[in-house]
Amino acid sequence: MNLIAHLESHLGPIQGGWSMWSDGSKVPFTVARMSESPIPGSGVLVTVGLSRHPRGIEGKEGYRQQELLMMYRLEDGPGNLPGILEEVALESIARGRAYDLGQVIGPRGPLRDGATVEALYVAMPAYFEDLQRPRGCRYDHRLRLAGSDHAC
Repeated sequence: MNLIAHLESHLGPIQGGWSMWSDGSKVPFTVARMSESPIPGSGVLVTVGLSRHPRGIEGKEGYRQQELLMMYRLEDGPGNLPGILEEVALESIARGRAYDLGQVIGPRGPLRDGATVEALYVAMPAYFEDLQRPRGCRYDHRLRLAGSDHAC
């Protein structure tokens, strides 16, 4: 199964994407917005084609073919998050290093206006439907955002 078929089998058809700079030049991958999410009320952004740029992980042997995934509240919309996902993916290519599980990217200031979240946490994308969530949490996803009062 190819990458797009794999993504669409779990996240529905691609709704749209970003693959060009404002000057019209092409980015080496696409940031796609998926039509479905395993978590009600959330949207999904994912890189498509980043894995064509194998990169090593600091202190580990071999190379990783890695795509990045980010979730957001549908009520907030994706806003500037596609640009943030593109930025961290481009940094990975420029460094020649994939992101490792448990790695924190940032902090770099609020991800969007009014947000307290300032960093990204790298984890395996997983959803545990029956998991008990802390009080007040509306989402459970493993790509957690660092800098919030609690991870949920």
